Formats: sequence, C-alpha cells, structure tokens
Amino acid sequence: MVSGDLAISQAEHKSRIEKIRVQLKKSRCAALYLTNPTRILYTTGFSHISTERPLALVIPQEGAIFMMGPHLEEDHARQDCALIEEFFSYPDYPGITHPIRHFVNVLTRKGLAGSKIATDSVDGSAGGWGYRGPSLRDLLHQAKMVDGKELVDSLRWVKSRQEIHLLRESARWAEKAHDILMENIAPGKHDALIGLKASYEALT
Repeated sequence: MVSGDLAISQAEHKSRIEKIRVQLKKSRCAALYLTNPTRILYTTGFSHISTERPLALVIPQEGAIFMMGPHLEEDHARQDCALIEEFFSYPDYPGITHPIRHFVNVLTRKGLAGSKIATDSVDGSAGGWGYRGPSLRDLLHQAKMVDGKELVDSLRWVKSRQEIHLLRESARWAEKAHDILMENIAPGKHDALIGLKASYEALT
C-alpha cells in the first residue's frame, strides 16, 4: 500500500464520490454500479486484478458504499479501503449459486432492484478469463439500467493538484530510468539483464 505524498488521498477519493453522487441525483439514478477495475481504483483507491470472479462496487445516491465480490477479496477490501463500508461475499466462482444471483439478492435487500441504476456493465461483471454467467440486466427485471461510464470517466479529464504532482513524479522516475538504460546499453547485451541492472541502480 502506497503512503505519503505518492498516493491519492482519501479526501480526494471522497471528493470524487461526492461529484458522482451529484450526477446521480441530476440523472435520477439510485446508484452507480461499477465493475471495471480502473474505475473502481479511481473512485475509491481499491486496487485489484480482474479475473473470472465477478466483483462490483456500488455507490448509492445516499447511504453506505458497498462492494460485492469473492470471499478472497474481502479482507483485502476491508484492510485497504476504508471508503468501502460493507462487503458482501460469495464463496467462489462459479459455485452452486452463480455470483451474479448473489449480487441480485444483495441489490434487492438494499432496495435497488426496482430502481434506475447507472453502470459500466449491464452484464454485472467485468468479464474475461473464461467468465460465463447470466446478465444482471436480465435478472433485475424491474430495474432500469443505463450507461454510467461517463460518470467516472469525465472526472478524469481535468487533473487535480495531487494528480499533477504524481504525474510529474512519475515522469522524473521515467527520465531517471531512461538515463540508466542508456548508460548500460551495449551491443550483445540482453535487454532483460539491462533492465534488471537499471532497476537495481535506480533503487540503490
């Protein structure tokens, strides 16, 4: 977990969530349902690698932010992301009951099953890695699901001071890495060995 001034602060993530909630109210959506790992990271700071196991973040217009996902991610979410207030887990994929059906049950208990929901995936899952399953839209018969990608993506167009600081810092390290690589490149040297040496020199 990154700390200090080389990480986006929790205050900034809270600000992003509030901006999303303003847009949810304007569009009369009860919640934003996210499955894309980049959008989840940008919104909450929770980082994970998407697999065939469905995982979704739900930001309601009001109330607790919650996540639904495999049990193996539960401790990870609770430890690394205080903004995720509740985690509803399923044992594993595909399981006896498909994870998307678990998600439908959670959304129903949360009173969202008959609501207008913005989402980046009407399937309810990021997909990939051999994933197969029912569509969330098909199972939530009374809900109206609309495209919600822009609720997050449009926020990324204008960078904050924290983001600009991190972009400058990453550029500084990229420049340092290229300088070291240029010093070590020579005919007959394997690129993997040059990369390892450059990484070692950059950290010592």
